[in-house]
Formats: sequence, C-alpha cells, structure tokens
Amino acid sequence: MDAINPNPEITPKRRRYRIPRSCDRCRTSKVKCVVENDRCDSCVRLGVSCTFANPGSLKERPPTVKEAEQLEAHIRSLERLLHAVDPTLDLNNLPDPDTLVSNAERAPQLPIQSLAVPKFQPEIQAAQTDIEEDYFESQLSAVLTGMHGLKIAAKPPVTEIHWTQSDKTQPMSKFIGLTVSPDQYIGPNSGLSMADPSSLGIPRLHVWEFGALCPVDEYLRLRNDDYISGANCFYPAPDLEEALIKLYFEHFHPFVPVIHPTMFRGLHKSGLVETNSTFRALCLLMFSIASRWSTDPRVQLDLTGRPQLSREFVGLRFAHAGLMILFRPAYNRATLLHLQAFVLLTIVSLGAHQLPITWIFIERGMLLAQECGAHREVHHLWNTDPIQDYLRRQAFFYLWEMGYRTSYSLGRAPLVEYDDFDLQPTHVSRGDPLGIFVNPFSNISPAVREAHVAFDAVRVSLFRLGSLKHMLRLLLKMQGDTKAPSGAGSIKSLKLLVDQLNLNAIRCLDKIPPAFKRVDIEGPAEMLMFSVRVITYYSQFQMLIHQTLFNYQDDSPDRKATSPNPHINTCAEFAISSIQAINKLRLRKMLTEGFHWLPFELIVTVVRLVCSIRKQRASISPRENQLRRDNILLAIAILDEMAPSVYTAASYSQVAKIMFGLLDEEDFSLLDSLKSLSGGQQREDQGLNQLPLRDSPTVTTDEWKKDSSDPVGFSSAGFDAAALNLSFFPALHLPSTYLPAQSTPSKTQNPTLA
Repeated sequence: MDAINPNPEITPKRRRYRIPRSCDRCRTSKVKCVVENDRCDSCVRLGVSCTFANPGSLKERPPTVKEAEQLEAHIRSLERLLHAVDPTLDLNNLPDPDTLVSNAERAPQLPIQSLAVPKFQPEIQAAQTDIEEDYFESQLSAVLTGMHGLKIAAKPPVTEIHWTQSDKTQPMSKFIGLTVSPDQYIGPNSGLSMADPSSLGIPRLHVWEFGALCPVDEYLRLRNDDYISGANCFYPAPDLEEALIKLYFEHFHPFVPVIHPTMFRGLHKSGLVETNSTFRALCLLMFSIASRWSTDPRVQLDLTGRPQLSREFVGLRFAHAGLMILFRPAYNRATLLHLQAFVLLTIVSLGAHQLPITWIFIERGMLLAQECGAHREVHHLWNTDPIQDYLRRQAFFYLWEMGYRTSYSLGRAPLVEYDDFDLQPTHVSRGDPLGIFVNPFSNISPAVREAHVAFDAVRVSLFRLGSLKHMLRLLLKMQGDTKAPSGAGSIKSLKLLVDQLNLNAIRCLDKIPPAFKRVDIEGPAEMLMFSVRVITYYSQFQMLIHQTLFNYQDDSPDRKATSPNPHINTCAEFAISSIQAINKLRLRKMLTEGFHWLPFELIVTVVRLVCSIRKQRASISPRENQLRRDNILLAIAILDEMAPSVYTAASYSQVAKIMFGLLDEEDFSLLDSLKSLSGGQQREDQGLNQLPLRDSPTVTTDEWKKDSSDPVGFSSAGFDAAALNLSFFPALHLPSTYLPAQSTPSKTQNPTLA
C-alpha cells in the first residue's frame, strides 16, 4: 500500500475526472487534436509540453448558483436535525468532528439493564427511585459528553414562546400562557391553549397547587373515595387475578403493546395496586379485557354479585371499578399510567358501550396526553427513557386513531387534529431490545415471539398510513364543492387528490413484508390475526378515500363501455376483501381477539357494498350483484356470531339486516326503518330535532334523493341508529366543518335511497 500511495497524508480529490479527448492548447485554440504517443502533433510542432496525459492540469469548473443553494438548504436541514436531537447545542460553536470518534470510544457505556428500569411515573417514585433517576441522568449526560465533547444539562433551558405560535421544534419546558403546569401543551389548536392573562387584562394566577382542594372538591372526593372503597370487593381473588394477567399478556398484549410486561410484573409484585389508585384502575381494566378469554364464572358477576348468563357482562365489575377511579373528582396530574388506562378503557367501551360514551373516553385521554406532553416529539420528560418513550407513542397513536375513527363515525370534529402534534410512530429496533414482547407470565415459543416482534414494525407502517386520514376533511369539503353548479373542475381536483392518496397507501403497503399480507387460514394463529389486521386496515383506508368519488363519471370511451365509475368498483372490491379476511378468523374461532374493532370494520364494509349495489344496479352484471349480496350476508353472519358477547356487533347486525332488506326498495326512508331499533322511543326534548345546522344552505328532498347512495351520509345514519339507539337529530351528524357545500339538515334527518 505504501508503494502505491507514498504520501498517505495527501488525500486524493473525490472528483472523478473524465479522460480528455484533446489537450488544453488545442481546446483553447479550437483545433483538432491528433494524438500520437500521448502527445498531439500541434504541441510537437510548437515544441511545448502537451497536457493530454495530465488530467490534473485541467481547470476545475467553479460551483454554480444552484449547487450553492442546494448546499445552503442541506446545511439548514442539518441545523434543524441537530436542534431536534439536542436543543442546547450552540450551532456557532460546534465540537470538532475529528475528536468525535476518539471521545466516543472513551465514553462510558450505558448498559441496557439501566434502560429496563425507567423513570416510570412521577407520582409513584420513592427515594430509591430518585437515586436511580439521578444515576441514569448522570450516565446519559456522560455518554453525550463523551460523544459531543460538551456538558449536556439534565433539563433543557427555558424556551419562551407565545401562546399563538406553534413551534414544534422547541422542547417542552415553560411557555407564556395560562397553564396548570410548565410541562403542559401550548398550541393554537389545543384545548389547553389559552391566551396570556395579562393580554386580556386578567391578573396572572399562580400555578395550581395540586395538594390543596377547595371545600367542594374535598367533599366530593371524600364521597367518591367512600364509593370506591365499597367497590373494593370487585377486585378479583388472587387466583383469578393471576389467571387474568396471564390471559391478558398472552392474547391481547401482542396486538396493543401499551404496557411493559416485565415492568408491570415488578410494580404489581411491589404492592403498588394497594397504594396507587391509577395503577389499580389500570389493573382492573386489564382484568376486564382478559375476562373475554376466561371461562371462570366469577367474571360474569354483575355489580350486585349475581351471575349473568349473557357474555356481554364479562368483566363488568372490573371495568366499572376502574372507571370510577379514573374519573375521580378533583384534578390529578396526568402520567403514563393515565394514558395506558384510557387506552384500555376505550377498548373496553368499544365492545360494551354506546359510541358517544367511547368518544368521551377517547377525548379525555387525548386531553391528558396533551397535558403531559405525550404528543411532542422533543420532550425532556419522555425522551430520556426509551421504554417510557415507546409506551407513550403507542398509547398516543392508539388514542388518536380510535378518536379519529369514532369522531368521523359520529360526525364530530376530533379534539386533536393532525397539525396539533408532531409525534412520530415508534422507531422499531431489531430484536426487541426493550423487552416489550417478553412474556414473564407464560412460556411462548421463539417463533411466536419473533412474529410479535416483526409485527411491531408493521404496526408503525399502519400508523403512518392512518396519519393520512387527516386529509378526510379536505376530501369531504372538495366532495361538497363538486355538487355546486360550477363543480366540474372540483371533481377533477378531487380525483387527483384521491389518486395521490391511493399511491401513498400502496407505497405504505409495499413496505410491509409479504407474510403479513397473505391471509393463511392454515398458518399460526398470530400470523393469521396480524395479516387480517393489515388487510382490513388497508382496505378501510382505501374505501374511505374512494367513497368520496361515488358520483364520479369517467368520460373516456373505454370506461363508458365497461365501468363508468371505477371508484365504486374499488370500494366494493376492498369491502369484499375485508369481509373474506375476517371470515378466516371466524373459521378459526378467533373472533374474540377482534372484539373491539371487527364490528366497526364489518358495518363499514356493509355500508359500502349496499351503496355500491344501489348506485350500480343498472350497470353491474347479475353475477357481480349476487357476489356483493353474498358478502353482505356473510358479514351479517359474522356479526351474529359475535353478538352474544359484543354489544356493538348485535346493534350493527340489526342495522345491516335492515339495509340488506331495503336493497330492492324503490322509495323508502332509511331513518324510518332504523327507528325500530330504538323501540319507538322519542327524545323528551323534541326541539333538538328542529335545530338547524349553522351555515347549511337548504335544498329540497328531491336533491337529496339524487345523491341517496352516498356512503358518507348513509354510514352516518347507520352508526347513529346502531351504536346510539337514539332517535336521530342533527347534533350527532356531520358538523359544519365536515358537511359538504350542498348539505342540509333535511338531508341528515331523512336520508332516503332512491
């Protein structure tokens, strides 16, 4: 090597020079360069040295303006990245990069065992935990110091920002505005976003003292404590408790990993359930979910202690006791335990409660997530602990996903929009270094654990695909504009946007391994469940965007002859694919695993198929018509099989049967047909039915009949009838921000299919 490169200090230039076809003198003189023996005839004739064989003598081209702009943009991108990693870095005084490697080699190694004992909750830490925190922060600071050559403070400096600004690159610390804690969220779209009191002429208040309660709050809390103490008998016996914990981590945790198994085991054995009410509520909700896989008769006791034959009562005592604890009067500082508990509470309610109650639970959980900064990518309370950081990401995205879906079903605007947070899904490392899928309560095979770990990366892809749902509001607005007299251009723009979202969804699906996209009924149970989840999730997203083009007509000659509206066919194909995948779970007797999401997926597919049949009854073939009807009946059969144990499945089954029975009717009122579900009950306040929606222009009933097969309004009516069991009134339908431009109260009050 020395013979080849005698001067190793001289680094050769990285630029690749082309071999010249002429020397410098001939190129300058613009004459033909005839080369013989590495010299041209012109240089030989003039008696000068020829530069043909010396590419290094060629003059280098100066950088262009475009290259300079690209370099500046790259520098700005690196500066933002450095600021996101460590906001305390001084960009004008960065460390010497030549010493980075040498300092990193001398830096102390942070053992992975120290990461397994994170700073779990501020409210449950004792003196020993504080010592461990200090040790952890000192070790982390030492590693950062060794890598960067800087002294990193344990807490970022105070960042002053006005309440009207939404600078998501800044770390969460202290902000200007009226908040209850320095670590809470301030943003223009947050429920906690309030103006600076001094700007409104209001004296600035002190930070709330969490230890002091006003007399009324103190009285209500004491009465609530008496009520909760009377419900202590709802906590399961030790043998049942152990069995339910085992069932939870075996059947439910791999699909919703919001709890660290090893950490939970340590906290549970330490007796925290007796000293911390939030942890006790979390355990009770875990027992309620695990009761669905239990055959012990004690899980079917009601609040009076009497056994109930219906499987809808499984875990009722546990869920009720946990709910009472979580909604305890007076204020409690939000922690990770609260986020985990509200995720489980929401899942419990999806199978046993009416949809508006579920919506309340979700929005309460999202409010707590904002309060503790769980929605911020850069936050010193979360970023220092990888396990806690992983769990809060899982909890937040589950709450946000369920909140968006529930709000859309009820026609309500979500509390937290996509622009209100900058949190990204979990970055999954190979091999599960955090031990999220280690099961200390039962033995699982290595193949099963590998499947759990592999699906964790797939879950991130699904979260990223779900983040595209924030475009739904724009899609619905553009869909409303297409119904205007000058909406010809709007429908083209809508189609372009739908095609772009479709392309992005396909790219997300391509990143998922093929094993999770193939529904194999003969394969392992875990892989079957994972693959069905992927297929249904992807299908629901595709149906969600393509349903906005139910009124689109392709003007191309080839399309007119075959299918004038390919988007309706696309919705029908994805609906059939989703139903067939779920049917594989029915054949394997695995419907219990999807009690909290399968009913919703099935009723959505039924709505799309019903609307597609009504819309294309004159253009599709009899074979295609019968295929869609058969899949509707299959979805109803699956709902009927889940109905004895899942309330929403029973309600959606009734709605699906009514929709199927009205397929061939020419003129009918869907709401009149669905009113039978509420037993003819009418709301006491009939004035709600007469309240018009704001900013909604009026149209005639005939205009509504022309668009009667639109799945947006149709599904809204179906969800209200089934999940609410109430008479219909505009307050539960699309708000003004979601309503199409030509929508009207008469539309939502009397949707008919013609």
